[in-house]
Amino acid sequence: MDLRTVTRFSSVPRLSAPAAILACALFLPFLNKAFLVDDPYFLLQAEQVRHEFLHPLNFNICWFVTWDCAPAYKLAPGAALMGYFLAPVIRVAALEPVVHLLQLVVLLAAVAATVSLALRWGVRPAEARVAGLLLVTFPPVLALTDTAMPDTLAMSLGVIGLERFSAWMENRKAAIGAAAALALGLAPFARLHAIGFIALGAVAAILPFCGGRRPLNWTSVLPLLAAGAMFLALSYFTREQSSIGPLPPEARLGLANIPRNARALFSYYVIAFPVAALWLISERRRSGWIALYAGAAFVVCVELAKMRMALAATWMLAALGGLYVALELWRGARARTPNLLLAGLWLLMPCAVLPYFQLPPKYLIASAPAAAILGATCFTQESSRFRRLVLTASIVIFAIASVLILRADARFADMPRSASQELIAPYVIKGEKVWFIGEWGLYWYAQQAGARVVITGTSMPQPGDLLVTGEIDGGSAVLQLFPRKTLIADRIFAWTGGRTMSFADKAGLYSNIWGPLPWSWGSGEVDRFQLWRVEEPASLSSAHE
Repeated sequence: MDLRTVTRFSSVPRLSAPAAILACALFLPFLNKAFLVDDPYFLLQAEQVRHEFLHPLNFNICWFVTWDCAPAYKLAPGAALMGYFLAPVIRVAALEPVVHLLQLVVLLAAVAATVSLALRWGVRPAEARVAGLLLVTFPPVLALTDTAMPDTLAMSLGVIGLERFSAWMENRKAAIGAAAALALGLAPFARLHAIGFIALGAVAAILPFCGGRRPLNWTSVLPLLAAGAMFLALSYFTREQSSIGPLPPEARLGLANIPRNARALFSYYVIAFPVAALWLISERRRSGWIALYAGAAFVVCVELAKMRMALAATWMLAALGGLYVALELWRGARARTPNLLLAGLWLLMPCAVLPYFQLPPKYLIASAPAAAILGATCFTQESSRFRRLVLTASIVIFAIASVLILRADARFADMPRSASQELIAPYVIKGEKVWFIGEWGLYWYAQQAGARVVITGTSMPQPGDLLVTGEIDGGSAVLQLFPRKTLIADRIFAWTGGRTMSFADKAGLYSNIWGPLPWSWGSGEVDRFQLWRVEEPASLSSAHE
């Protein structure tokens, strides 16, 4: 590596600084956001790691709106690395800020790795800086970082691993290869589909990118072989005997899920990680018909969403996103531009999730660095003035969208925390026995407040006990088990404003089953929690009807 190259890479901290500053400015006001959706699953992993280090999934959990608990490894994918990552801090009193601060540090590491990788791909320093800014302002990124879920961790490990592997291809130093193997081996242990990073490394070893001039030989792929072996070893030693390792439960997989998830995947490259929208602007002169198509798709999307019939519109947006990815792959193959081809393949990494029962934006976080680099470089043929104008405006718009999602998500997350503080904690302090049924944030905060989870036929409220149920947390259906009960108190949450999870308003930040949008506007009731006094034992026959 010559002196000019060394100087170039020494500027990575300086080029990453604007993105880091902006990320902190947008993120830190929401540092105390409550845990929500799947956060309790990973927090309970961390608690389990402290008891049985090699069995992070060997605990019972009542999940997926079920009254019958089961071991965690039978209900959801493993993603066990997050349990180990959170284990050192799980006993901290103010846990939310600590967990979210750790996640922010992980995101900033990903920014630095993305900027460095862009430089290794021959991207100009100014564009590498923009790639970092786009990565942190893509609308779902900060909101998904502000959770206890492992998607940002998997993305960060993956892009660090690819960057280190690119360095290994240039300079075969043992420390660099070991770092690449460690990061690439841990990434799929955080999210299984991140095994695609190892596949991308294999493509990188074959394609002559990274400026490497050494002929391909078996030593080129040593870090990849070590990464694969590490992942297999970690999966083997932490598996449970009756599980299928890190694979999702068979009941959660199906070919029928592929069309819905494919529609979500490619539409997200237009509305959530909008690299296709940036490309559309860059192609405005040469592809006016595409702009017309996109404008029509947007208008139809708005109109159909008003009629609660957004399916056709999202297919149109998905077609636009799919067209963009296909063109990137075609351009990379035709021009024999290895980094462009690799970036296009990187965008397809979430395709591994297509058979799963859902494909929300969090599964695209792993591909966000590729989208950021492509978005930052799609205006290379434009004048510098136009490029600065469009990219600056885009970053500002994306940052505003990020704050809107963060704010709406914080309000959504706070509902079970507030309900637990108001409906559970005071009665537990008085000596009352309080029970609950539900999932997501309620599953964490209700137990933290002293409530016990209902398990049909095993652990049930008795006459005189109190029972808390949540509407969208899956608890209202349990009321049919108790023919005689008295409503003691309720807590209704309603507002006009942003939504991140709403069937009615087509918002599905954490599940595309709820809707195709990461954020939408709504009004009225969002959720309600009720506190009941049980007057008669449960009728178990009603639970199985």
